[in-house]
Amino acid sequence: MSWSYRILAHMDDDGDVVFKVHEVYMDADRNLTGYSENPATATSDRPDTMWWVLEKMNNAIYRTVIWAGEKFPQEYKPCQ
Repeated sequence: MSWSYRILAHMDDDGDVVFKVHEVYMDADRNLTGYSENPATATSDRPDTMWWVLEKMNNAIYRTVIWAGEKFPQEYKPCQ
């Protein structure tokens, strides 16, 4: 199983969409199979390796935004 950071669209209690970065898990064929319960945090055991974490999170903006919750792993498409 592999993972990457992805931006997930969440519906808040007011019905508004909010976006959070999560770890998303994939099977061997790169199909999305799940995501972390809590949003990701930029955490490292050493200051000099923090760039790696932030770079991986930053890469999420270049990937398709997907829905969290019952709509996972459908693509989020904003209303035009």
